[in-house]
Amino acid sequence: MNRHTTFSVLLALGVMLAGCSSAPHRAANHLLETENWAEAEEVLDPIAAEHQDDPRVWRDLGRAQLAQKRYDEAIGSLQTAMELDASDPAVPLLLGLAHEGLSEWDDAIEAYQAYPRTYGRSSVSGAVRGRMADVVRAIYAERAENALEEPERIGPRVLLVRYFDVLADIETYGQLGKGMADQLIEDFARLEGMHVVDRLRYQETLRAVERARRDGFDPLAAYSLGELIGAGYSLGGTITPSDERDEIRIEYYLVNHVTGETKAPTTITGTLSEFFDLEKRIVARVSEEIGAEMTRAVRRTIGQIPTTNFRAFLEYANGIDADDQGDTALARERFEEAITLDPLFHLAIEQKERLDGTPERILWIARRELQMPFEAARRGRLHTAQSLLTSQPAVLDGESEDISSVRPLGLGSAIIRVRVDDP
Repeated sequence: MNRHTTFSVLLALGVMLAGCSSAPHRAANHLLETENWAEAEEVLDPIAAEHQDDPRVWRDLGRAQLAQKRYDEAIGSLQTAMELDASDPAVPLLLGLAHEGLSEWDDAIEAYQAYPRTYGRSSVSGAVRGRMADVVRAIYAERAENALEEPERIGPRVLLVRYFDVLADIETYGQLGKGMADQLIEDFARLEGMHVVDRLRYQETLRAVERARRDGFDPLAAYSLGELIGAGYSLGGTITPSDERDEIRIEYYLVNHVTGETKAPTTITGTLSEFFDLEKRIVARVSEEIGAEMTRAVRRTIGQIPTTNFRAFLEYANGIDADDQGDTALARERFEEAITLDPLFHLAIEQKERLDGTPERILWIARRELQMPFEAARRGRLHTAQSLLTSQPAVLDGESEDISSVRPLGLGSAIIRVRVDDP
């Protein structure tokens, strides 16, 4: 290779590594990386005016506006970016956070759903679904407050599953009733022609009732909890486990809020290891009583149990309760213990991933998404240049969703089935 050829290749390498961004845009990116948001916006504004069809400029402008909590402007910039390029994975995450800033919960959910990895199987996907779950919880909190003033219209095909009371040692089995309700809801949600109240909605309604009672007003003096939520039926009961006898006794009852009738309690018993078999029997019997259709396919799906390790399920139930109380550290500890006891316990895995769905984590993921195309392109340009110099073929590295090894990126330190329960 002569001197002229070598110079030409090195020149090409310099051009490829520089990329096609303008010098002002590169300066703005540096300001964004160093979190100089106002200065970055000042540089980006004239660039956006001159290059109105460049989605990257609008994305970066929205990013700077979001960091300054100017949510309306951020939404406008990010929506423009998405209209120009719907394939940029960072934009839906930033747009979701901007909508959250204005308490525009439905729009936030829609934005997060547009993120291409939302329904994948990775820590990134779990975090985004976790962010969505927190938004859904905010929606339910608002609905619960409204229901205290004007109860929801009763839906005759709506079922509320209440937390079962546990008549046993509170330290070991205290949250088993919450775990039972969680599993029953999971199964009833698969039935056709029946709508089951989401557990998060039930939990937020309980919180609203407690707040009202502390203020001297008891909403349940005039309405039952099922009536406040608008449920046609309520299912509740008690669980009595015994380690000494290796026995579990479940008594359940069904209330019809349309007619006011409460059916006589039904009692079923079995060994502790048969807990899920008993739970499936409740689903089958209650479904028949309320006239919900259970097809062969649904029956087969409901027949699957989440874990064969009863102790793992107890830890899972404890984790749910800790999360409801806002103790994220304890919830994570409980879910991790459940996973240790049963590494294939997918519900515990999903709940643990959901805990990572903080706004800070979503910003971190968005920042990583912004870096990945540059890193891939940079590697591609380097490999291409090296192949010119060495006559070796260029090979591009693959990308992974796993960002656990990536350092925190400082952007101002998101069926799990996420659904808005609305029959």
